[in-house]
Amino acid sequence: MRPKDARQYTIDERGTVRVPKDVLAQAGLEPKMRVTFSVKGKTIVVAKAEQVVNPLDGELKRNVDLDMFGKIQAQRDAERANAEKAFDKGLRDADVNDAQPPDNPFRWD
Repeated sequence: MRPKDARQYTIDERGTVRVPKDVLAQAGLEPKMRVTFSVKGKTIVVAKAEQVVNPLDGELKRNVDLDMFGKIQAQRDAERANAEKAFDKGLRDADVNDAQPPDNPFRWD
């Protein structure tokens, strides 16, 4: 419901005033723009807030490895290659001519 006079607006219980987009555009303001308020006599002055550099908007100052998955995969491949070498060495060193299998390590005689 629009007021009869286009320049008069009501303030709700939370202190919110709805200003039409065309009025905001005339003043050079856009939705979600930061503004400051100042009181001069019985007038409230709305002005654009100055751009403040937020340190959280910038780049992180720590070195983050972008290829962490590749490094983990390379480490796993190296460990797998070392395990295969040890297994192959164990097979080469084993006595294959002995037909008798080794004793069960869980058996007590």
